Amino acid sequence: MKYRIEKLNLIDIKEVEKLMKDTIDISYKKSYSIDAITFIKYTHSIKFIKKLIKDGHVVKVSIKNNKIIGTGALIGSILTHVYVNPKHHKKGVGKLIVSYLENVALKKNIKNITLEASIPAVKFYEHVGYKKIKKNYMSINKDLIIESTIMKKEINVFNTFSS
Repeated sequence: MKYRIEKLNLIDIKEVEKLMKDTIDISYKKSYSIDAITFIKYTHSIKFIKKLIKDGHVVKVSIKNNKIIGTGALIGSILTHVYVNPKHHKKGVGKLIVSYLENVALKKNIKNITLEASIPAVKFYEHVGYKKIKKNYMSINKDLIIESTIMKKEINVFNTFSS
């Protein structure tokens, strides 16, 4: 399948918000409580996506019918909000997004990228060369703590997949 990757436009925000929330529903259900998933989805609003676009380099991946199947962002040296429609997992879409954004970072002379990986995303990021730094526990309230993993990768032209 042929994929197209390009900067995210404001007209695509609603579709990207739906992609993120649908992916969270499917991919997080084995790792997080319903309350955690509800909170995580709440933080992925249109307002938040507009802020990502304003603050960094946000991309979308689409297929021939212009359906958006993936997204990701680079804010300074932080890789964030990489989501791929679960129907397209293990087809190279996530790797495409990460490598594209790593190349954006290299062009900006950024040599180290950090990210905060959800529980189900850790293996994927290890597969593309990221190393675990530490566990992170975000306390939402006395009954809700959301676990993630801080990861890092030193990037250069030799360890970044070409996009």
